[in-house]
Amino acid sequence: MLVYVDTNVIVDLLLNRTNMFGKNLGDRAAVLVDHVITCKHFITISDWTVRELQKNGINIEQLKMLLGFVSKKVTPVTTSEEDKVKAMELDPDNYDDALHVILALKAGANVIATRNLKHFMKYRHLIKPELPENL
Repeated sequence: MLVYVDTNVIVDLLLNRTNMFGKNLGDRAAVLVDHVITCKHFITISDWTVRELQKNGINIEQLKMLLGFVSKKVTPVTTSEEDKVKAMELDPDNYDDALHVILALKAGANVIATRNLKHFMKYRHLIKPELPENL
């Protein structure tokens, strides 16, 4: 299965974040990476995700190091002007998430791994959102 990885999953993994109940989200995100390592899934990451990570102060070298372990199982997807227009048409009120959906579809992903199910459920007719630990 090809899994598009949303920005928040990578942030959880790299910063080892916890939720408001004290549950470790980094460990939950690591389940997805483990499944990639053991050949259960392939992943795709967009340049849009990388830009969001940089905007939020994430060290991209950490991401490169992490992806180095699974580089043969990672497909990059690049944002085009056409993708931006499609995202704006899909959801002008939630452009950022809509662009992730457009890029996931462009890459041929079967599912979006995200911690933000609430926002992505409205796109479930296009692609299935799923928590990373449930994949």
